[in-house]
Amino acid sequence: MHDLSNRPIPRWIHVWSILTVVVAAILLILGEMVTTLRAGMVDPDWPTRPWHLALDSHERWTIGYLVEHTHRIFGYLVGTLTAVLALGAWMSEPRKGIRWGMLVALVLLLAGYGDFHGQMMAQIDAPVVQLPMRSTIGTLVPLAAVIGLCIAACRDATAGTGVRIVAIVALIAVMIQGLLGGLRVRLNDLLGTDLATIHGTFATLVLALLVSVAVLTGRPPREPLPETVRRKLGWQAAALVAFTLLQIVWGTLIRHMPDKLSTRMHLLFAFVVVGFATLVIKQALADPLAKRRLNWPARVLMALIALQLLFGIEAWMGKFMTGIVADTGKPPPIGQSFLRTAHAHVGAWVLAVTVIFALVVRRKTTTVGPVDGASIDSLESPAQVSR
Repeated sequence: MHDLSNRPIPRWIHVWSILTVVVAAILLILGEMVTTLRAGMVDPDWPTRPWHLALDSHERWTIGYLVEHTHRIFGYLVGTLTAVLALGAWMSEPRKGIRWGMLVALVLLLAGYGDFHGQMMAQIDAPVVQLPMRSTIGTLVPLAAVIGLCIAACRDATAGTGVRIVAIVALIAVMIQGLLGGLRVRLNDLLGTDLATIHGTFATLVLALLVSVAVLTGRPPREPLPETVRRKLGWQAAALVAFTLLQIVWGTLIRHMPDKLSTRMHLLFAFVVVGFATLVIKQALADPLAKRRLNWPARVLMALIALQLLFGIEAWMGKFMTGIVADTGKPPPIGQSFLRTAHAHVGAWVLAVTVIFALVVRRKTTTVGPVDGASIDSLESPAQVSR
């Protein structure tokens, strides 16, 4: 066991969170490719087992079918990685009652969620799908217990409580995202692409949450930012996160159900995001200490925005400026498929890096001697960290 007085979150959690982000990014690319190829309904059966492709007839194997089922496989993998992340984070909780209560509640939550999938799988061929009440209750009751234990943990928070709660939020978000993807398939006749739009937008939030866990389990800063710089960068970074999310929402609407409003707003918010990103980067690089702390996020954000503009212009030209009807019901040419998928994916990473900016700016320094690992002092007071 690690020395929790100096390392409230074990280092392996930080490494595991980075691995989870990498796999989640691949999952996001596959999901964006599913949308680009219009392959969301190539298989109306849901849920399917991770090894479904190995048992399925090769006659059904098209590019869209393979991408969709590979997307589902990676969904299972991200769910497993995030479950281990949440369980591992709470294993280092110093209060035994909270620790064991949370671990039991998480195991029951995962068991109920798995049973829900099993009950839904048994109804694949049923003409009318019935909500499996046993597994639904078996999921909601542990979920309520998890939320209650999170509230209890915050009442007398110890070092690392914040990041443990963020890990729980990330796990719940991944579970919701999986349900949204499945219900998008099962309820397509009733809701059409509405759930697909929500599923696509929520995916970027899930990635940002997982990135947050990776950042907050990393090495905390050793010296605070000047208060004036921290205040300015704080509201500017928060505004940039909000505007970037809105830009992604409008972009997702264009991909799933384009109309004049979403097209105009997506273009308008592109200017807003570029403007605020320029303001944030300029402010971050103006102060020597802020520059040392935010140098690489600033450079990555500049590179991502440059790529996003390039991909966006090319995707826009290919979708709206060719003189061909944009929505033919068929997948776009391979070049446009790559550009549109790349544009959507880079947009998700622009949001993730803006979240990194907001988190790094707000993180406080540690007061627990030399730190050789991870903590979440940004979400706790110095008095709590020193206990």
